Amino acid sequence: DLLRSQLAAQNESLQVRRPAASGLARLMKRGYQSSGLTNVLLLAVSDVDREIATSAFVALTYLDPEDILDDLMLLLENFTSLRIRQVCNSLGLLPTRSGVRLINWILDVSADDDVLSTALVAEQHLLERARTNTQLTCAKELLSVESIDRAAVRTLRFVGSPAAHVKASSLSVIVELAKNPILSARGRLSRRRGEMLGQVRESVNNANPGVSASACMALSSLGTRE
Repeated sequence: DLLRSQLAAQNESLQVRRPAASGLARLMKRGYQSSGLTNVLLLAVSDVDREIATSAFVALTYLDPEDILDDLMLLLENFTSLRIRQVCNSLGLLPTRSGVRLINWILDVSADDDVLSTALVAEQHLLERARTNTQLTCAKELLSVESIDRAAVRTLRFVGSPAAHVKASSLSVIVELAKNPILSARGRLSRRRGEMLGQVRESVNNANPGVSASACMALSSLGTRE
């Protein structure tokens, strides 16, 4: 209650409200929930201070997607590009089921290349976290055949982006996808891997050094399974 009141108090200093917001995020991660706290965090998401707003947003992703996802998507629709990128950076480091679905949603609907590049990096981090720690609550959501297939199809689309940073970020996702053994299984995922190889090979000689380097890493990762 103290942290909640400190965050809600607009006349408090940032030195008080920022730790309150991050402290509430830690409480949410441990499973503490209440309708009053949720309402305070929903208000704080629109705070003029970006650090407070991001902490509040991340805290809300610890709620079940069925309870909070629609609200978070509505909030994101009114965020600036910079704030969405800040959210993506945080979600990539703090894997939650709601966070995974938000990253997927951003990648499906955004037309902002800067946002897409940041969201792809977040997706790469989430996939890595799930692969190395299958006990995460979001691991099944990230590593199922359907999820890997969806990520592969979407990533193949982004590899064809004219924006170099989007292309490089998508190639980095391919590096992580290639580390998942189910990508070499028979069936549609095996076909996706073949499609990836074709796109990656075309990117190796890209004029942009970042794209070329990412393509070489992706080719090396995919090639180890041939």
